[in-house]
Amino acid sequence: MKNKLKKYLSYVMQVIIIIAIALLALWTAKEAFDLHSYWTPIIVAVASTIVSIVLSIGMENRRKHLRKEFLAPSKAEEINFGINGFAFYDHEDCGYMKNLITLRLLEKTYVYDFNRSFSENVQAFPKLQKIKELFDEIIKTSGRQREDVEHIFMRKIKEFHLDEISKGDNPPTLILNTLAKSRKDVGARLEASNLEIEIIKSDMSTKRLIDAIYMYVKSVYPDIIEASYKTNSKPENKKNYIDDFVCLSSSIGLYGCLIKNVGGVAEQGEYYMHQNTEPYGIRLNLNLENVFHNNSKIHCATLSKLIDNQLKQSVGIPTDGETHFTDVMFEFDEEEMKCYLLYSAQPKESVKERSDFRVIYTNKQFSPDLISEVSHSENAKLQFYLCYAQSIVRKYINKRFKQ
Repeated sequence: MKNKLKKYLSYVMQVIIIIAIALLALWTAKEAFDLHSYWTPIIVAVASTIVSIVLSIGMENRRKHLRKEFLAPSKAEEINFGINGFAFYDHEDCGYMKNLITLRLLEKTYVYDFNRSFSENVQAFPKLQKIKELFDEIIKTSGRQREDVEHIFMRKIKEFHLDEISKGDNPPTLILNTLAKSRKDVGARLEASNLEIEIIKSDMSTKRLIDAIYMYVKSVYPDIIEASYKTNSKPENKKNYIDDFVCLSSSIGLYGCLIKNVGGVAEQGEYYMHQNTEPYGIRLNLNLENVFHNNSKIHCATLSKLIDNQLKQSVGIPTDGETHFTDVMFEFDEEEMKCYLLYSAQPKESVKERSDFRVIYTNKQFSPDLISEVSHSENAKLQFYLCYAQSIVRKYINKRFKQ
């Protein structure tokens, strides 16, 4: 109540100041006509400029306030995705349709050759070219670049002894290359999300080098990494930077939760959530053995089978095959920027008697315990997991999962 009163008084004061300045400008203009005609247009121009500037500032402040109110949850039940350390690349309200998610593995293997110069590696490695462009086009043009990008690479190689690691135990790994989202009309679903994820084969020393560059950018230019259309930290009138810094992400995986609807349909149901411990979310890594052992191009049906198999092995819970893929998000950890395809799976059997499940929605509302935990949690990873579970329940209630 006090905050609302302060905001109201602030607006009143702004209006009073603007009116006072406008009246002063009108009085000045009137008095100018009593002076020599030489000064009249000059005084009127100055007064008009002052009024224009003040009005522009007032309107801009009002826009900022309205945007802040729009982004901030207005009710306890509202789902908050503006959580520090996370950002969305694509948010699909109805969930992805089958066969509209494609993971493609490039045939060529890309590794950083520590025996060649930085420029030679950039020319042969498209992801490194994107990183260089990030520095050249975003950071350098901002006027804040402290080091040349080549010098940063050389310093990080030496700091983490990456050239030595490349000569020793340096296993192969998968690295995220590019993401591409588009819209496609499929039957009754108009403008359904079409997502293509491109992955490359590389090695661990190359991955660690990309992660080291990410840590440098996160430390020196945190505003670039944190900017997101889902958070209040996005600078006003700036574009979403996610497309620009995707090149700093190396890991690609699946992040999900288990939600079971018991005792009804849609809003009448009682929804249970699987309780995870740190780092929260049922996370599955993608590698050559579990994903691309037969094909270089897969769709979400393959991912659903992978999730079902790994859930049986890791948590001992068979699913009914109903897996929904909803979003793509980035998690900004201390040592790497992880890209996850978000999913929700529904257990096949009843979970009412299981101690690792808890009811989070009943009697047509989210449980008070869940709302309180979301609102007061100081653990960003836990907060994101709970909010994502909320969003899945909301999709079930509103029948948003459509094929």
